[in-house]
Amino acid sequence: MFSNLWDGFMFLVIVVVAQILIAGIQSVLDDNGVDFPPSILAMAGVFLVFSVAGSILPGVEDFYQKWLRSSANLLNRHMSIGFTIPFVMICRSPFADGQTIGLIIACFLLTGILNTITSYALSLPLWCLMIRWDKRFWGCGPTQTEVIEGRRAGELRMPIKSLSSSVDVGIYGASEGASPDDSQIALSVEKSPSPAPGCPSSPCGQFFGWIFQKPMLLLSWLLTILIGLPLRYTAGNDSVFSTFLLFAIWLSTLTIQARIKASQLRPWLRTFLSGMSNAVLWTSLAMIAYVFAEGAISGRSLHVMLDTLQTNTTLSTFILQAAKSGSLTGSGSPITQQPIAAGDIALSLLNAGLVSWGLKLYECRQQLLSRAGLTVFTVSSLLALGNVVCWPLLAHAMGLGLAGRTLAFAARSVTLALGNPVMAVLGGDTGLNATMVVISGIMFQMGLGFGVGAWMEKKVHQLMNGKARGDVVKSRFFASSIGSRQEHCAMPAAGLHGGVLITTTTITTTSPAHGHGHDHDIEAQNHSYNNINIENHPAVDASRPAGNGSGTDDEPCTVAAGVTIGINAAAMGTAYLYEAKSDAAPYAALSMIALGIMTVVFSSIQPLAHFVMASVAA
Repeated sequence: MFSNLWDGFMFLVIVVVAQILIAGIQSVLDDNGVDFPPSILAMAGVFLVFSVAGSILPGVEDFYQKWLRSSANLLNRHMSIGFTIPFVMICRSPFADGQTIGLIIACFLLTGILNTITSYALSLPLWCLMIRWDKRFWGCGPTQTEVIEGRRAGELRMPIKSLSSSVDVGIYGASEGASPDDSQIALSVEKSPSPAPGCPSSPCGQFFGWIFQKPMLLLSWLLTILIGLPLRYTAGNDSVFSTFLLFAIWLSTLTIQARIKASQLRPWLRTFLSGMSNAVLWTSLAMIAYVFAEGAISGRSLHVMLDTLQTNTTLSTFILQAAKSGSLTGSGSPITQQPIAAGDIALSLLNAGLVSWGLKLYECRQQLLSRAGLTVFTVSSLLALGNVVCWPLLAHAMGLGLAGRTLAFAARSVTLALGNPVMAVLGGDTGLNATMVVISGIMFQMGLGFGVGAWMEKKVHQLMNGKARGDVVKSRFFASSIGSRQEHCAMPAAGLHGGVLITTTTITTTSPAHGHGHDHDIEAQNHSYNNINIENHPAVDASRPAGNGSGTDDEPCTVAAGVTIGINAAAMGTAYLYEAKSDAAPYAALSMIALGIMTVVFSSIQPLAHFVMASVAA
């Protein structure tokens, strides 16, 4: 109980501190006439401060692991609520004719497929070449006997975490709030809600047990009905009602998705339903329905309703305007502030989540400040140059008419915070660009939920090793990747999904409350838990806590998966990987930032920008 309260308190502290950092950086940027996202600079600042402090003070790592890590994970889980607002604001864009919409969809799909293939095809061999040049991996790797002995000496770890079953076997590290030392097998069975006292097995007990487990969900709906709704129809206050409603819908969709993942449905059906129950998608659709319904009831236009949902006054903007207004007191008229609306609060959480990624980058600093980080930056730079030049020319060649629409493809997968400066320089359609970025992120989130990423990596693994059925190969690389943070048998599955499971086996556990066995379906990769083939798997370095950033390089598929997600799914895909505790997440964050920054750089080169704009205008 205390741990949950502390995590909630630190959650609020991180949000407030992040908003103050963003406001301060924005003030400096405004004074110098620089147009750059302050949240990205704040993220980099947090990463640098913790990295420098950690190299000087030995207790920084322990402080982060004990007091901040769980709260940062909680913020990473809920920051995605901010992605719903750009999706809702798509309604502002004017509707085009059917032919134009068809061309936009065709260009969007084609560029997305080519971008995904190119990013993975560049990062995977480049990282493999870097590893090949290192004699530690290829010339001085441990022998097979050493591998077997190392495996027997250390604790075995299950390779994967179930996407949808109620038994979670972790490769990611300890669960939120747990100790970071997770070298032993992490096996946790989701228990049924504890019955309330007095009615242990009745529906009453189950209902109150569920309420005690979901207090924030209950509170959000109570606030919506008892406070938000009366204020809306007595005082005409839309902001309070829409804010409570947004968070109530968001928590409800997350709860439904979690229940589906923990259900006893067939694995394929469970995976399908959990993928379909994407929280960003359904929350966005519900808020769009609210906007249209409220507009019809109150007789207000769509644009007026969207203005009540977002006033562009985030918490950092409010702090900055309040500071400027205070400094102008007595020397000029005070600055008029717009009220903070539901969308502004959601975007504030999104910005705070971006800043907290600095903590997650610090957690994996040794992986980023290595050859893997160089690989990510190189591939991201090449893709940024290709996006700026090739995709507008391709859209123009396919017959997409207006230059603004074709230029929107120059930043089709750049996170919104960095895409807007690119559109301002090139004169692209900001609404179309935001639409493509948001839809691309949702498509990748749903694809990862369906297990498409794990399936694709399995095929790549088969192709790389020449195996007919994707069995784990006794190659020197796999034998020498001792101590990698994945520490699992089938390397590819931890990359794109961070633990999507492939085949099915059954583990029977005994519930102490009922005294009988319960079968839980666990999708396992090629081997069941009790039949792990020691000879085929790398040894585990039990002295290294997984996921804390200590250790050596990750495997090629992990790095390539992170680069692919970060470049193509931007912040939404990266947030999904962090939520899944995937080892590919830091590489996704770094590639997202590198792609955005290098896109801004390349679009700011005047000869290159003039060439692209003249080509699509011809």
